[in-house]
Amino acid sequence: MRLKIYTFFALSVTFMAYAEAQEDSKHKKWFVQSQVSYIKVTELWHSEKVSGQWVNTYPDPSKSYALSLNVLGGYYLVKKRLSLGMGLGYDGYYKPNFSTAPLYGDLRFYFTNEDNIPYIHLALGGNLNLGPGFYRGGYLQLGAGYKIRISDNLLSYIEIAVTRSGISLTGDSWANSDNTYAFQGIGFTFGVFLF
Repeated sequence: MRLKIYTFFALSVTFMAYAEAQEDSKHKKWFVQSQVSYIKVTELWHSEKVSGQWVNTYPDPSKSYALSLNVLGGYYLVKKRLSLGMGLGYDGYYKPNFSTAPLYGDLRFYFTNEDNIPYIHLALGGNLNLGPGFYRGGYLQLGAGYKIRISDNLLSYIEIAVTRSGISLTGDSWANSDNTYAFQGIGFTFGVFLF
């Protein structure tokens, strides 16, 4: 478990060092983002196969939420307009309590090539089983945000997104599991681009 966490941070630092090493700050193609999110769960459901029959329950999501930390490395396919990246994160869910480690692809479209602009994004991937307390499953996020220049080498962003995730409680893939949780929520994110 510790090895996986150390590997995650080592890769993050490598991405940041590569982005920092680029000489021409006006034409950078590689970037690294770091973000924190609060996700308010709006729908929650549990499906379990009991005696050959599926039993679905819908726990009250009013007190359910998640706190999330993600690092994303990416590349501008079209200068400052369209980016493709890969992210890895940690999501801690409360009520019910469990953790996920989403690994996902991230596609972002910025409406202009200016620094202070709105954008939309799509993230799609899976939740990794990193050990006890972590569960496999699927991950989807669709959102919109606003990118803001703070200094020559620092951009921040705020974002709102619909997040959908599912986990398998059996260790099987989510699609093949006979005991799953799924949730949908609204995420509020603050992040920075690290160059």
